[in-house]
Amino acid sequence: DDIMAKRIKSAQKSGFKVLESHGCEATGGGVVLGERNWGRTEVKALFFKPRAHRNPFREEVVTSAHEKLALPGRVAKILQEIKDAKVAPHDLKVGEIIACVSGVTMQSAKFYKVVGIPHPRKVSLAKLENRMVSGDWMSGLVEPVDVDLDATAACGTFAVDMSSGEPRIKTGSSIDRMSRWSGRPVDIYCD
Repeated sequence: DDIMAKRIKSAQKSGFKVLESHGCEATGGGVVLGERNWGRTEVKALFFKPRAHRNPFREEVVTSAHEKLALPGRVAKILQEIKDAKVAPHDLKVGEIIACVSGVTMQSAKFYKVVGIPHPRKVSLAKLENRMVSGDWMSGLVEPVDVDLDATAACGTFAVDMSSGEPRIKTGSSIDRMSRWSGRPVDIYCD
């Protein structure tokens, strides 16, 4: 199969000594088994999504022949788990605080409060003020100023993704990471 040949070639280019490969006819996904050319010599399985051949979405250590035989069936199971997690309802509650950390070389933080749950996979948020715990605007720690808000204070409704097991709010920005606040001050800094 052409796509499996591309998966094998991709694995070899990334320093992988391929031992065997299996495609999943049900999903179009596949798995490539092999060992890294450096480091510990353990057999690993690289799982590929349907139509994907460059980057595996998961890597697992295979410790027994029994696990090796079950790999083609596991591709379909793992892909179904990923699909189910994407549409799973979130567990956020009204009143919880959300932290939005933005940036890579410069990092800032904004805080929001959950003021409504319009859909099992959506959340309505209202912006909270933040305060410096230590440092200054160039570098320091900030935390939210928690106040009571109701649904009329909502500033937006956002989709929530549960594919990681934790609620992640989708902002539409590649540099925003928006999730449940840990309760600890958030680090901010500028270059």
